[in-house]
Amino acid sequence: KKIENLIAFRKEPARIGLAMGGLNIFDIDCRVRFASKKVEAESVRFYLNQVPIELKGAISFEEEGKKIGLVLASFPGQSEGMRRANPRRFDGRLEGELRRNIFSGWLDAELPEPANVFGSRNMTVYLDQLKFGDVEEGRIRLTADRARLDYVDSDEQHSLLVNNCDVNIDSADHRVKTAVFSAEVCEGQMRGKAMIDLAAHPVKKIVQLELRDVAAEKMDSILLSAFGLYKNAEAHQACRISGRLSGELGFRNFPEDEFSGRLSVRDGGLESIRFFGWLADGFGIEELSNVDFKTLSAAFRVYKKTALLDEIYLDSPEIRMNGFFRINDNEMIDSRLSLNLSRELLQKAMKFQLLLAFVRQDFDNLDFNFQLSGSRGSPNFKWLKSDFKRLVARLLPGFMERNIEQKLQTAIQAIED
Repeated sequence: KKIENLIAFRKEPARIGLAMGGLNIFDIDCRVRFASKKVEAESVRFYLNQVPIELKGAISFEEEGKKIGLVLASFPGQSEGMRRANPRRFDGRLEGELRRNIFSGWLDAELPEPANVFGSRNMTVYLDQLKFGDVEEGRIRLTADRARLDYVDSDEQHSLLVNNCDVNIDSADHRVKTAVFSAEVCEGQMRGKAMIDLAAHPVKKIVQLELRDVAAEKMDSILLSAFGLYKNAEAHQACRISGRLSGELGFRNFPEDEFSGRLSVRDGGLESIRFFGWLADGFGIEELSNVDFKTLSAAFRVYKKTALLDEIYLDSPEIRMNGFFRINDNEMIDSRLSLNLSRELLQKAMKFQLLLAFVRQDFDNLDFNFQLSGSRGSPNFKWLKSDFKRLVARLLPGFMERNIEQKLQTAIQAIED
């Protein structure tokens, strides 16, 4: 009779679930097979903080340890088209072995396209000797000898290897969970902190990262690919940015997604950068193709599908550069760059001989201003000659008052030809 009344009068499904430290799991519906050495989940569906999840897979119990193979997906009831357009969609797969509380294996994840210029994400994390520390009052420590992150960004494959990973997770607070981490990466050091506020709607996330003395040539494609600064170089062409990299990076998802920070590279070099290649060809100065520098630094910000490099500063023995570089949501470029070239460098180019012949001989360098515009795939470079004319006019000897414009135009035309 009680069962009959329950069926007749219950208006909502009974909520069966768990709640722990801000993680709420409700409406568990599962089909699980148990065998002597295996547990197989045909389908385990539940709501995790109001997000529908389905888990499938198996755990095998063997003498040497446990073999794990699990597949996780959000919004399993939606059609494929709706799931692809869902910004909260994710798919994951975990494979590996657990022996004496030490896990080795890999995690594959596919995330939806984020609201920035970096494109979609397909990531695989390989873990070697991941150790689980003691859990005490909501705190847990994880360490791994090695980890490797492989991911696809705008159809380009990237890989990042880290060693001696150390992660301390604090989930004691019901609302805010934090993780402090450190690792060796690309011959340098990385440390940072991550925070997630589970009570906020939507969930708030903050990540702060610090890099110290990292080999820039092992991270250059990761740092620059989003800004479209490369030539169409062959895949084997390496070391497009070299030197020792340090900086601070940060990400937050409120009030909107934003990735920002400041980076600095010391004692390095630039190769195959489109702008410098165009400059070397146009001015006839081969030394501009590959630039060695003392310092290269910039602030960056990625937000609302816009990528901005600001406060760009390059210091080398014969070249100095400053300016900004922006890519908007239509993948159109807006940039101004100012180069300061030494007299010694200009003397190496035939195109500057006429100009150098009638300006004063006591100057050390000249400034050249450039505007970059057009599409990300094929930007247009423009030399702002009017700025240059005004600058050079101040370097003319006093007796050259007549025909200055014509002489400048002739010298500048020789540079452009």
